Amino acid sequence: MFSVLGTAKPQRLKITLRHGLVERRPEVCSGALVFRGTRILVAQVVGQIRQGVPLEEIQEDYPALDAAALRYAQQLARREQWKIPQPRSLRLRRKRLTD
Repeated sequence: MFSVLGTAKPQRLKITLRHGLVERRPEVCSGALVFRGTRILVAQVVGQIRQGVPLEEIQEDYPALDAAALRYAQQLARREQWKIPQPRSLRLRRKRLTD
């Protein structure tokens, strides 16, 4: 984390949904960031790249990912400030039943 102008509050990088490569929908993987049209978690691929898994092996494991998606995951993996986003927690609303 880093601070801006001496403030102690950490700044978070916002992820850009570039060229429609990734999406976030509540009904897909609980709203986690996935590659468009798949259920492949961006965080999972970025984590594998950070651990040193070769791109060829990742491509074999996830044949639905094209070269552009893998390049995008590589860019995210290089950003030390980019933290793997956690899905939002579900909010339950209770209604009082009336007689």
